[in-house]
Formats: sequence, C-alpha cells, structure tokens
Amino acid sequence: MQIQILSDLHLEVERPGGQELYCYDIPVHAETLALLGDIGLTAELKLFEWLELQLMKFRTIFFISGNHEPYRSTINDSYQRLREFSTRVNADTSFGSFFLLDRTRHDISPTLTILGFDLTWLNDTVSSIIHHEPERQIVILTHHAPTKEGTSPPQYADGPTNSAFASELTGEKCWASGHVKMWAFGHTHWCCDFERNGVRVYSNPRGYKEEQGLYDAGKIVEI
Repeated sequence: MQIQILSDLHLEVERPGGQELYCYDIPVHAETLALLGDIGLTAELKLFEWLELQLMKFRTIFFISGNHEPYRSTINDSYQRLREFSTRVNADTSFGSFFLLDRTRHDISPTLTILGFDLTWLNDTVSSIIHHEPERQIVILTHHAPTKEGTSPPQYADGPTNSAFASELTGEKCWASGHVKMWAFGHTHWCCDFERNGVRVYSNPRGYKEEQGLYDAGKIVEI
C-alpha cells in the first residue's frame, strides 16, 4: 500500500510572501493521505473547507488531532467538530473516506491494520491482535513522537521540555510485539526515517518555516 504521510502543516499560521491561511496544495502521488496533527484549528471553518478539498483528491484520509487543533476551543469540543465532520463527509459519495483516529482501528487488508492513538488503548489493541489475528502487521499513527533519540532537533534532545514532544515507548507492549512494522508521528518539526528495534520510525512535518529543509509533501511511503 502507498500512502503520503504529512504533519504540522500549520495552515493557521501566516507565511512569508502573503500566502493565504488554509491555502496549501498537496501534490497527489498516492490514493491515501495521513495527516498527523497540527494541521489547523477546528475552531476555524476554513480547516474543514480545506479538508473537503483534499477529500476530493484523495480516496482516503487518516486524521490525527495534534495539540494545535483544539486551540481557541476545548479538547472535547474540538473532537466533537471532527466527529461531526467525519459523519457528514462519509455520508457524501462525492468525497473520499475520512477516518478520525481516536482509539480507532482500520483494517486496510486481511493482513494490515492502522491504529491510533493513545498508549493504553494501543497496548491493549495490539495484544488482542497478536492473540486473535497473529498474521496481521500493524502501522501506528500518532502526533507525539514514540521514541526520543533521532526524533527531535538535536539541540533540544536533552532539554527540559523534550518530554512534551517525545516519549520513550520502545519498552511498551505495542512496540515490543514484533507486529508493529511502522510508527509515524509529527509534533517535533523534525523529519526522520529510521529503524529502531524492528520498527520503522517516520516523520514528515512541514513546520512553521520548513525548518529542517527535508519536508516532502509528495513523498510516497510503502507500507
């Protein structure tokens, strides 16, 4: 399966050159798009209008809420808006499918499952899959980084706020299961693609100013 994985588009932030807010074109190189948080603010209608445009281009979109989506709102209200949006667009055949990953399992095929998003639920769900469906491989999508080394700008790696961006989950059941083949994330504004203890760790954030210079909106990931 081919998928484009992006995060931290920050469409709510002004850009150099006078680019309008929520005006950003993603080149379509795969049928499936994963947006891993900090895309925009759910308090702003323009976010949902922009998502509708993407659903006219992509067959499937997986969406993770980041820490910015609830700004100028509450977490509960923000998720309610996202759930209502999901219900509405999924009832309209002119759009692709929209999956809000909030303790959500989506089976891509008889042997591949995408999961998101919190740790307790991930551990329980991965354990259940291993027991009942041992043939399955798993991809996990989150906003928060699942391991510390290599997932953040080096100057912040040992900083006092690093735990707000990354947690060391390599000892958790879900990581150590042997069934999780890839864990993609956002939040840190640091592009990476490496393997740790058998799990591919991947991030492709745009950031505020494409700080790292490695972001690629059209990059295809094979899972």
